[in-house]
Amino acid sequence: MIRIGQVGLVGLIGLESHIEAHVIVAFNVFTAEITVFPAVIGRHTRNGGEITVTVSNQLRCISRVFQFEEDDMVDLGRAFGLTATNQESSQDKDHDGGNERGRFHGYEYSRSTMSSPQVKVTVQCRWNNRQEEADTLAHRLNSSCVDGDRVPPGEYRIILFEHGAELWDEHSRKHGMPIDFHGIDLRTGNGSLSHKQPIAKSIGRSARTIVDATAGLGHDAFLLACLGWDVHAIERHPVIGLLLEESLREARSNTDLSAKMGGRLNVHIGDACEWLLQPGKEKPDVIYLDPMFEPRRRSALPRKPAQVLRNIVGRDDDVMKLFDIAMQTAQKRVVVKRSDDAQPLFENPNQSHHGKIVRYDVYLSKGKQDG
Repeated sequence: MIRIGQVGLVGLIGLESHIEAHVIVAFNVFTAEITVFPAVIGRHTRNGGEITVTVSNQLRCISRVFQFEEDDMVDLGRAFGLTATNQESSQDKDHDGGNERGRFHGYEYSRSTMSSPQVKVTVQCRWNNRQEEADTLAHRLNSSCVDGDRVPPGEYRIILFEHGAELWDEHSRKHGMPIDFHGIDLRTGNGSLSHKQPIAKSIGRSARTIVDATAGLGHDAFLLACLGWDVHAIERHPVIGLLLEESLREARSNTDLSAKMGGRLNVHIGDACEWLLQPGKEKPDVIYLDPMFEPRRRSALPRKPAQVLRNIVGRDDDVMKLFDIAMQTAQKRVVVKRSDDAQPLFENPNQSHHGKIVRYDVYLSKGKQDG
């Protein structure tokens, strides 16, 4: 699979050859290279080559060019005839109106999603006293400790400094994304640490315990703990879960953050469905879901943490299964965080609390009408 979020344009070109041939073309907006994947129509060959050519030599040859959404995929197996079919697939239809979107040749393009991309994560120590800690992190990630000032393309690197840690990618130079909770606004009154905030209103006044079943980097879970609720944060992706544990460890060692959090946040790395269905597990009052948003149709890129989650984790394709289990398990309500312009995850929420760019849809458990 080639993720369209990593390329600019995809199209078909004809090659000057004695046989009729088409190719999948990927234009990398960062390197200004076109990667050409041959797909010989009619021969259904299982062998496909990869050719990198310059933009100037090939742009003039493109006969049809389509603009795709961020999470669209080109399935090379279909392009090379591995699962070829001349029948149109429902995946080739626009999700909104059912119209065709960029179907190249009946079996050269498929619209699908990536649930768990393969991302390389390494560890680097830039403070000698933390080398043992770096080795432990690398072992847990089944990775290695590396050196160097630059991160290669396609790699994420956890870098330990004298104070704190950061997540770097190929674009990082002097600073990366801090692995901590320091960037969260913990001011009272008009700050985030207020029960007047939409996220607090969505939880409800009578709740005591919350399970954040899609914790990610844990910012919402940490905020809810600082607001006074007992929170269990569950993250199934091992890399993100490790980053979340590191942020929690750092917060516990910080006097101010530890005092605000009050020991009310616990992190679990594993599958939330399995965790919620454990025999004898006490049912939480509220289950909080923050599934990966659909790409927003706006020009601005998402904030760095959201980009990291999307690149490492992908999309939560099984979120409806988790939602069903949450509705069976939560004693009072299920809260689903959504982009402000997204459709509800499930129809007819009982309440919705709107922020500036997100909203919180509330689904009350059966027979519950609490505030």
